[in-house]
Amino acid sequence: MFLYLYEDLDLRLEEQKTIFRKREEGKISDEEYSLKQNRAGKFLIISNYDIGKKEMYELFKKRLYEKLFDIELIPKPSFI
Repeated sequence: MFLYLYEDLDLRLEEQKTIFRKREEGKISDEEYSLKQNRAGKFLIISNYDIGKKEMYELFKKRLYEKLFDIELIPKPSFI
């Protein structure tokens, strides 16, 4: 099993804003705030494939796009 850890700085900023707002609104504790701030913008891919980090990220992105396109390919009902 291989682990690929990535950090997206744009995603991090958005998540940090949300986390801060939730703390200010009292929806999360200070402890949860600290934990979530530390994890903001990071995601982990667990795979059986031992390939480069860039190649794994490209496969990940391709799969995300495939899922988006699959949704668009659902046939519309004939009455529309």
